Amino acid sequence: MNPAITQNGNDLPQHVRVSDPLFIVPAAEGKNPGFRSRVRGVLTSGLIIEPPVSPRGDMVSTEGEKVKVSLLGENYEIVFISVLKELSSEGEKLYSLPFPQRYTLSRRKFVRLQVDSGMTFRKILLSRGKAGRASLGRLSTGRLLNLCEGGVLLETSRQLKAGELLLLNLNLNSGGQLRNLLGEVKRVEKVPEGDRVVGIQFRRRSDLHPKLSKQLSVLTPEGIADFTQEMKRLTAALLRSQKRETLKVEAF
Repeated sequence: MNPAITQNGNDLPQHVRVSDPLFIVPAAEGKNPGFRSRVRGVLTSGLIIEPPVSPRGDMVSTEGEKVKVSLLGENYEIVFISVLKELSSEGEKLYSLPFPQRYTLSRRKFVRLQVDSGMTFRKILLSRGKAGRASLGRLSTGRLLNLCEGGVLLETSRQLKAGELLLLNLNLNSGGQLRNLLGEVKRVEKVPEGDRVVGIQFRRRSDLHPKLSKQLSVLTPEGIADFTQEMKRLTAALLRSQKRETLKVEAF
């Protein structure tokens, strides 16, 4: 990411597109973990956005308060402070975010990987603790809510417990896949719809008991993947794909 540049708020509308994702965090620290939304309309005075929702499915509760907005474009991130306001309407509930006088813009040097997509995983079943015989459980599905270097947040109907080990395959909206990632369940929360929001921390093969590490080599002949290496592989592939598409357009 290039260094952030402070810009005049009057220029903000030209950088925003309908359907761009954004994240909202209350300006007052220690209140809510954050909410995600999407741009529905761009006015000269501000944005019209969908109702912000937390990863757990909670609706936003900071209406009328100052919020910090992070708006993710194709090759930039825009950050500004605004006041979230609910629009009065008999139809679909929407919110507005008035544009500020100043905002910061950071241009990216990398591909934006979109999440909120499908994923699959298998439990690593252990017969006698983490040093016992291992096998892979049935294939389960989930929805990827958030992805970072340390782990993932997913939504699934499968029952999981803290401490369980999983083998993960993540499908990204950008077109790539992160395969054979090892993760440990750190927390599980039930949501009103009946599903579960699960926080998973990535693990390295070197974190495992030597016996378990050896058994996983047999269960997964292609090997346990390292998240950092998988991201490098995927980013390089997406950049090559973007370059080919650019060359096609220029040739046309």
